[in-house]
Amino acid sequence: STQSTGVEEEILRRSDASMRAHVIDYFASVIYHCKKLQNINAIMAIVSGLVSSPIFRLKHTWELITNESRSILVEARELVSPDNNFGKIREFLKRVDRACLPYLGLFLTDLTFIEDGNLERVKVTDDLYLL
Repeated sequence: STQSTGVEEEILRRSDASMRAHVIDYFASVIYHCKKLQNINAIMAIVSGLVSSPIFRLKHTWELITNESRSILVEARELVSPDNNFGKIREFLKRVDRACLPYLGLFLTDLTFIEDGNLERVKVTDDLYLL
């Protein structure tokens, strides 16, 4: 997506590993605040950019990020993991107490495949079907 590409570009714009680590620390801070604001869509976009191949391969850069950022990023990766049909996001959404921005891709996928799991007609009696 455009947002995750923006994350990649912002990190790769820096030629020095310590500057790239500073940008990753900044994005970890953004993730922290997005979680407080219940903005799962933004968290997904940032995490997607951070786990992309060009960024994930920056071994020296990743060694320089703070422990606090590392902890935030591990938690964020777990939250937006596609495992168990995005189970962690679904659990998070059940607990929201105010407005939130969910991961739109989750709902679009659910809507796309809703017909696959449901019969087109349901038999009520021998001669009556519901559509």
